[in-house]
Amino acid sequence: MRFSGSWGAARNAATLLEFEATSNSGRASSDADQENARKFRMRSNPVKNLPSPLNQLRRKVMEKYVLEHLGESRMTSDSKGQFWSHVSLSAYELLWEGLPERTRAKLEEEECYEKEELISEAGGIAGLLAIADGCQPDEVKEEAVVSCWVETSMVSGCWSLNVVQTPKRGYVIADHGDWFDVDERYPVLGVWAPANHEQAMRECVAECYASNWIDCCLPPQMGEFAKGKQPLWLDCLERTVIEDPNAREMLPWTTGDEFYESEDEREAERTALERFRYVQRATKLPARRVLQAFAQAGVNIPDWLAAAVDPKSGGRVAIDESIVWDSNRPEKNPEILRVLLADYCYSLKKKSSMRE
Repeated sequence: MRFSGSWGAARNAATLLEFEATSNSGRASSDADQENARKFRMRSNPVKNLPSPLNQLRRKVMEKYVLEHLGESRMTSDSKGQFWSHVSLSAYELLWEGLPERTRAKLEEEECYEKEELISEAGGIAGLLAIADGCQPDEVKEEAVVSCWVETSMVSGCWSLNVVQTPKRGYVIADHGDWFDVDERYPVLGVWAPANHEQAMRECVAECYASNWIDCCLPPQMGEFAKGKQPLWLDCLERTVIEDPNAREMLPWTTGDEFYESEDEREAERTALERFRYVQRATKLPARRVLQAFAQAGVNIPDWLAAAVDPKSGGRVAIDESIVWDSNRPEKNPEILRVLLADYCYSLKKKSSMRE
């Protein structure tokens, strides 16, 4: 395991603290702010109610360990946030480093502990990051960006890409499920700050997804079933497809297809409308532009659907003959790309709901 030393930790800590101070400069201090700060300092030790040996975890040591593994930071496109997208840190490493050396030696000598049980009792990776950031578990938010599972292959299982937010920072976490040993099961892939900066979160998550989609078995690499948070999942896929030719080759592009196929006409129409509305919500595009994007990509749009979602169209979709969709150069037509990727997300989600 790589260890960057105290200078790396000091540099990252200084960068982060300087950034946090700058981002808060100019904001008037109020009595309420000071009172909240006082309450934060007076909060009870976040580990005191944990069972032994977890009540011996050292918060400052854990935070230092996180900072040592951040790597180089990048500013967001709006220059108001920053993120680290090449982090190397696992839940068990963080827990083990936080325990005093004497406690670790005793545990190893007596062989009386289970790694998975220790992590679970600490509240999982979210609980460990809460301790490192000096906050209570109820102040931490955890949410899946995309959840995947497979049942029909030789190996079945579930896994996901998650975000964890403490009051201090946000983290991108891969949950590998039961496919990995516990030492590598919950790696931290990225960090952003401030925690509530939406742009920093989106850029960090998208870059982590694009850098780790193969290793983490994220769509389109694998996943018989999948569902995700939109439009964040769409941002991730767009970044991945633009940057990685392998992802473009693995995607089942819907070009040239009928928009719906079913022996039951009523069910086919219901599914077509559901599919269209999902794509429209994910892309946040007007109905007419979604129709045009599908049509430009060669997808057959029935007249009734065009009339239903865009009454002014009269059931006809106008296309620009000068626009040619090329899946090998998707960045040339970003709107068509997002519509087709949202449609891909819908197909995975549809299979998930049918399975449930």
